Amino acid sequence: MVWLLLSCPRAILIQIVLAIDTSRIQYLVERGKFRSSLAGNWGSEPQKGAQMDDPAPELVWQGRLHLGDGPGVYGDATYVGLGGELPLTLRRFPDAAGPPSATLLVETEGLQPRGGLPGPTIRVVRFGPDGATGRWQERVLGEGRLTGQATTVAVDVSNERPDDGPLPLGLRLRVNAEAPPGLYADFVLVALRLRSVTHYASLGFQAPA
Repeated sequence: MVWLLLSCPRAILIQIVLAIDTSRIQYLVERGKFRSSLAGNWGSEPQKGAQMDDPAPELVWQGRLHLGDGPGVYGDATYVGLGGELPLTLRRFPDAAGPPSATLLVETEGLQPRGGLPGPTIRVVRFGPDGATGRWQERVLGEGRLTGQATTVAVDVSNERPDDGPLPLGLRLRVNAEAPPGLYADFVLVALRLRSVTHYASLGFQAPA
């Protein structure tokens, strides 16, 4: 086989290589596993989609925000004080099947709760109009505590209908005030990700139509 390839004219050899590559690409495309990459990342699954049982987390936000009561502890991060909130919007995939589900993954650095106290609080709130008054209000869809470099919090989207449209949420973080002032756990929020087979996310809100 090696001798046969070496003895082929250059033009014919190129055609053979192209035919092999094209057939492989077609094979992968038909199975939904092709991803264009100069590095040759063959067989990679899509990052999101209703057909995936365990999708890779989708990056919603990345940066460096310092929370705590010690300004200057992290010189490479923006100090935001004792708490902060990130606005994000969830939208349902048009072809999503099955019950809706969503989990947020909060990534931090340097989190070390002191004195055996629980970590900073996490709360996910939904912003939506009240059915009786029409005024917008908040409703808690998930809450928990930061426990380390990566903490997950389930978002209750079980009551959301496909025709509800964009779902505006707020991710709220606050240091644990059970510790004496001056001993709060300083940490850096570095990323927010979403894991879901029915929804995808973007940072910020969309003005209602």
